[in-house]
Amino acid sequence: MARFYIGKEELHLTDSRIVELEYYVTKSNIFYEHLNETQSAYGVGVEEKEKGQLTDKEEIQDITSNRDEIEKIIDVLKNNKVLPIHLKDVILDMLS
Repeated sequence: MARFYIGKEELHLTDSRIVELEYYVTKSNIFYEHLNETQSAYGVGVEEKEKGQLTDKEEIQDITSNRDEIEKIIDVLKNNKVLPIHLKDVILDMLS
């Protein structure tokens, strides 16, 4: 599996703390025996850091095989500053 850094966003919390949210896309290759071919599958991840130290992270692999779709998903995550704790719920909402 490969992991590609996309970018980061700062989030100012109500208690005056600032956390950095780093977003990345994952790519893995999945072999489908019944098709006798390998396809790429994309996922996303979010890491939360405070003062440079990792405080939380979450990753969801194999969301889609469509690169354009995963780029749209990661844009939504970044624009809305989605925290790792909310990643699964946001992805489920987006795909349903």
